[in-house]
Amino acid sequence: MKKILLPIVIAALLVVVTWFAIGEMSPAQERWYSMEQVSQGKEIYSQYCRDCHGESAGGMFTWQTADAEGHYPPPPLDGSGHTWHHSLSLLRKMVREGGAPLGGTMPPFEGKLTAEEIDAAIAWLQSLWPVEIYTSWRDQEQEIGY
Repeated sequence: MKKILLPIVIAALLVVVTWFAIGEMSPAQERWYSMEQVSQGKEIYSQYCRDCHGESAGGMFTWQTADAEGHYPPPPLDGSGHTWHHSLSLLRKMVREGGAPLGGTMPPFEGKLTAEEIDAAIAWLQSLWPVEIYTSWRDQEQEIGY
């Protein structure tokens, strides 16, 4: 009986320890936003951003190539493009003011989305970023002091 019970107890302890380790975020995984913001942001993205940036925020395949008018297609926002190189303040500004100043065609959302809704949309996008990408972005934010 003891021979059977000991492996079960050890396995149960490993499950509990793993569960707590997954539930707890390491400093590399800590994010500025809450899960409530992510949930709200997913809805906002679906309503305002999905048609151009894609269901999973993957953007257009040709996002790095300007069209005949010199406009760039919607980029990926899921961490696979250049979005993670932008500060939080610039991301907020791009959503508020639109993409025209940077060569894009994204419309401005000022007056359509509140500051809290913009933050929620950004939170959802950043929740898609792999830990390594988010950590690099966060370190850049802290270094520059945005």
